[in-house]
Amino acid sequence: MLVTCSTANLDGLHQQHVAKNAEYREQIAELTAVCAAKKDEVESERQHLIDYKKHVALAAVNSRSGKPIPPQASALY
Repeated sequence: MLVTCSTANLDGLHQQHVAKNAEYREQIAELTAVCAAKKDEVESERQHLIDYKKHVALAAVNSRSGKPIPPQASALY
């Protein structure tokens, strides 16, 4: 079975390819921006969690003696 392609058909296919390629590049750019925003949000929340854990560790009290845990010991948390 022999398939013949005209120049017009090839040009049409090429234009479709170029249009789809541009569309995909635009989608990639949009999704890259969304991904970067989500990463920034995650990093911010992670930093808040670290700060919270540090605050809790500094306010902790030894269950045996009732004295505050020294900052050197709470630095591990």
